[in-house]
Amino acid sequence: MLLLYLISYVRRIAAIAILFVSTYGFSQMDSNLKWWNPINETGQHFIEGQAWPTEVEGPYDRLPKRVANKLSHGVFNLGKQSAGLLIRFRTDSPAIHIRYRTGNTNNYAFEHMSATGVSGVDLYTFDDKGNEVWCAANRKFSDTISYVYKKLGTLKAMREYRLYLPLYNKVIQLEIGVDSNAKFSPLPPRNKEPIVVYGTSIAQGACASRPGMAWTAQLGRALALPLVNLGFSGSGRLEMPIIDLMTEIDASVYILDCMPNMTPVTWENLGIENETAFKERIIKAVKGLRVGRKNTPIVLVEHAGYSDEYISPASKNRFQKVNKLQHEAYLQLVDDGVGNLYYLTKDEINLQMNDTVDGVHPTDLGMWHYTQAYIEKLESILK
Repeated sequence: MLLLYLISYVRRIAAIAILFVSTYGFSQMDSNLKWWNPINETGQHFIEGQAWPTEVEGPYDRLPKRVANKLSHGVFNLGKQSAGLLIRFRTDSPAIHIRYRTGNTNNYAFEHMSATGVSGVDLYTFDDKGNEVWCAANRKFSDTISYVYKKLGTLKAMREYRLYLPLYNKVIQLEIGVDSNAKFSPLPPRNKEPIVVYGTSIAQGACASRPGMAWTAQLGRALALPLVNLGFSGSGRLEMPIIDLMTEIDASVYILDCMPNMTPVTWENLGIENETAFKERIIKAVKGLRVGRKNTPIVLVEHAGYSDEYISPASKNRFQKVNKLQHEAYLQLVDDGVGNLYYLTKDEINLQMNDTVDGVHPTDLGMWHYTQAYIEKLESILK
């Protein structure tokens, strides 16, 4: 009995010692770092990609809380996911630590999309010649997610970084840590007219492996412009409350990429009775933008198709029908005198057989093809 007691006592002492060492270790780690929370800066805003920063309910939301009753509950909740948001800062620290908490901690990934895309962050910087450089991290997904970037080299000068936030999760709290003796300067959102994208799950970022690989993020970097991501998974349906919100943004260009959520299988739920009503919905959306923004370029985008279109006539008919009708609506808008209106076709996007995860949502390669099509279209529009 005495022997059992002594063994139990030794185990308790060992457990306390391990806990002390662990706590001391974390304390030491934190003591060597200084942390910055972008939300704690009174009167200053550091989240790029938010069009209504002073009106959001949560600090990393995309939609103003005043439209909660104008939108479906699903769309407004999707607006709480941080797709397209990024934080810019400068530092000479040889390591950067990111720690944050998200709204959904039960499942950080989807069956067809990795945790690094759904719930992860993504860090980019620039080399001495201004070329874009991606940064690799050690990461851990737990109640508090952590990304640690240790391979940043010994810097002699400050370097700009851009941190992209999760595509399909809600950020509740986030902090950036650098070495305690390093310099750190947060950067405000760029004072440029943003690209504004209204679209579907593809625009929101499915199924990029990392936030920086979403075509919207790639496009913003390629054109050196901020971007407002109004992509809503399953819910990009040219709804007028979103169109009205878009007119409040002084944009460089508006992109309407909603056809993947507006195929005939959705028409009944959308209150679309026939082909005429479908075209009227597109025309109303474009003219709604023109009411508030007389000259801002607008780009209508076709459905990029399905990977199984060559063996599934039903799949092929679904996207061909909406593309045909949207093009007819586009021609009617041009005839009605709507200027500065542009069109991006399925053939220009040019997705290939291996460009999707599940037949419609792009892989990173598919996202790259989307980006290249948009770059070519927008460079000619914005020149």
